[in-house]
Amino acid sequence: MNQSPKTNKEQKLTNFANKIQDIKQLNEKITPEDEEMLKKTFKEHFLFKNKSIEVITSIISSLILKTYEKDVTLFKKGNEGSDFYIIKKGKILIITDYGDKYLKDWETFGEICVNI
Repeated sequence: MNQSPKTNKEQKLTNFANKIQDIKQLNEKITPEDEEMLKKTFKEHFLFKNKSIEVITSIISSLILKTYEKDVTLFKKGNEGSDFYIIKKGKILIITDYGDKYLKDWETFGEICVNI
């Protein structure tokens, strides 16, 4: 029996449910040392460098910490953009049409989202 493809609304609900499951699996908290590194990271990032410390602190307080296993694909070209990542510890390989690059501790990356 063929199942019909999920509608956009159904897909968004599935994505939301998956994110809730991710939140339930969290076991790590932001330490004071992490908070200082996050403030520095945000102040150096082109999207946030002109924001006040109050705005940056508010963003930090809403962060969700996640741990990923090795060799997990976080997203692929063409996926709907919704997340911004900061690497606390480890490294990640970013593969693009312009070349590949490894990012490491306290570097950032994310999906590009364009709403039309």
